Amino acid sequence: MPAFRRERLVIGLLVVAVAAAWFGVHTALDRTLEVTFLDVGQGDSILVRAPSGGSVLIDGGGRPGQTRTGWDVGRQVVVPALLVAGVRRLDAVIATHCDADHIGGLPAVLDEVPAGMLLCGGVPLGTATEQRLLASADENGVKARDAVLGQVFHLGPGIRAAVLHPGPVPITGTGADSNNNSVVLRLVYREVSFLFTGDIEKPAQQALLSRGATLRSTVLKVPHHGADGAALPAFDQAVRPALAVISVGATNRYGHPGEEALSALRATGAHVLRTDVSGAILVKSDGSDWRALAYREGRWRPAAKCSGRG
Repeated sequence: MPAFRRERLVIGLLVVAVAAAWFGVHTALDRTLEVTFLDVGQGDSILVRAPSGGSVLIDGGGRPGQTRTGWDVGRQVVVPALLVAGVRRLDAVIATHCDADHIGGLPAVLDEVPAGMLLCGGVPLGTATEQRLLASADENGVKARDAVLGQVFHLGPGIRAAVLHPGPVPITGTGADSNNNSVVLRLVYREVSFLFTGDIEKPAQQALLSRGATLRSTVLKVPHHGADGAALPAFDQAVRPALAVISVGATNRYGHPGEEALSALRATGAHVLRTDVSGAILVKSDGSDWRALAYREGRWRPAAKCSGRG
């Protein structure tokens, strides 16, 4: 090999080695936890990305009859968002309960992105949407299991998530049993914490209070899209969030969020952000401080920030 070619090869290898080393150092130094509340309209979908690279998806948006319309929020919104975020594998997918606006997009996610497990809450509804989700999990070799009180997940150094609900005995007779048995997950990263609440309503919130669950959290995913039927002031006061995020569709037919729910949140002093107003909402934290960004007009813009608490 001519000398100049050997020299260029050596230089090329050095560049690759330096780039790899820089990437490794950069990754090691990056201690940012990212939690993105995706804008899926009237529904929930939340991506948690740990500094270690671990990723969890909580719900996948959707709506009843979406397959008949040709619109699949999983394929057209959630999967692209995962790919843009650099997610190539999910450690876990959590279906908080079986309502279509929470699980309708998950079959497409399981078809497109490898996942370690599917954790399910709520009560079985026997709907076509639920059957599609379980069939997709089976076809893609993803083990489905029920959420159990006390389950703990470690997403990397200093990051711990625990299942606070459903309890050992399912809540029944509420007229909204699937909502009230939603998975409630509390994620803690040093001084900053997140409470993900699915669609729990007053009976489930009261059950959490009665069990003495640790609810105080920096960021609250507001239960049931801010429905007045899910507004229990004592619950909001127990959480006392610095930031409350409402995942809700614009001009939805349910009237979400309700004034009762908004008033209860305002009474806690929380800063309230809504996906119908701000679009997708990204919360970034180093475990001490946090800041929120909102996706507006094709770019992320500052929305709120504070020192960690909870």
